[in-house]
Amino acid sequence: MFDDRSTVPSGPPQYTTAVSLVSRELLLFCIVTTIPVLVLVAIVLVAENEPLWTFWLPAVGILVPLAVLTRLRLVVSVYDSCLTYRVSPWHRRARVIPFDSLTHVDRRYARPRSLISLRRINLGRSWIDWDSEEVRYVLARGIGIRLERSDGKEIELWVPNGTVLAAEIDAARAHRSG
Repeated sequence: MFDDRSTVPSGPPQYTTAVSLVSRELLLFCIVTTIPVLVLVAIVLVAENEPLWTFWLPAVGILVPLAVLTRLRLVVSVYDSCLTYRVSPWHRRARVIPFDSLTHVDRRYARPRSLISLRRINLGRSWIDWDSEEVRYVLARGIGIRLERSDGKEIELWVPNGTVLAAEIDAARAHRSG
């Protein structure tokens, strides 16, 4: 996929945006459906006189993944020489895309279709999908940005304020070339 492990430039970025990967609606749905199940399990365990650990084991097994879901974020930053993105906590470090490696930056106005795939993570109304040549983070409506690299790999970012991100990328590329 995108194995460019270049170092992130020192200094503050020109622009940064962070997007939660899991929508509030999906997270609320998970919490609302989990709590009654845990209450039901607790009632059954008390009625059956089972040891307390038999309740805590499934409770931790359910609540820990919910806590991880709340922490999932896509952070995109624009520097003078590159764009970085990181899905926290999945990526240990930011993925770096130097502007020199970009052949084309395209704005997208029609959100891509939601296709069923084995290489796809559904996040409510949003999703991430990938193959060997392309990664798509579809996390918002509005304007998306498609970055084509000289090695043939592509990344598509649909984030809130996509117009601002696109303008920052254009400004950084123009400043770098001019």
